[in-house]
Amino acid sequence: MRNINTNEIINTVEKLLINACVNLPEDVDNALRLAKEKEDDLSPKKILGCIIENAEIAREKNIPICQDTGITTILAELGREIVIEGG
Repeated sequence: MRNINTNEIINTVEKLLINACVNLPEDVDNALRLAKEKEDDLSPKKILGCIIENAEIAREKNIPICQDTGITTILAELGREIVIEGG
């Protein structure tokens, strides 16, 4: 039997959600930079630059990359041996 406190769940989910909203995965960041580098047309190159800049600002200031991150719904499955305490 494993006991998990609700605060542990809340803190972990909060940390993961903030990370998902603030930090681009490295492969996505690299792909954006490569696409900008390879792009010849000025307009798409400028747009890619803005996206990259937004991601950098988000990372530096710990704010969401996109101002509309939507509403999160979390579905969790618990094993038979899990007991949630404190909530």
